[in-house]
Amino acid sequence: MGRNQIPNSKTNTMAAHDGANRITFDCHGMTYQDVMDKFENWLWLNQNNTPLEVITGSSVKMKMIITRLLEHNEMKYAIPAHNQGMVIVL
Repeated sequence: MGRNQIPNSKTNTMAAHDGANRITFDCHGMTYQDVMDKFENWLWLNQNNTPLEVITGSSVKMKMIITRLLEHNEMKYAIPAHNQGMVIVL
């Protein structure tokens, strides 16, 4: 496993919406508890590589967990209008 990688995360994933090369945390296949346990560490490891991409999918609860953790860590974020299953960490 590469540096700054944790299970179920992807690095340098091509973002289909704009072709940008971003470090990505993909919540698909993870439980809410897995995300709570792993996301803050991933965020800390990658905080200097913004913008970051978080794939939440259509789960409202998953998006809420991610946005609360971002707010707790005083990170700015955006949810693109064209893809509500994604959070961009600015």
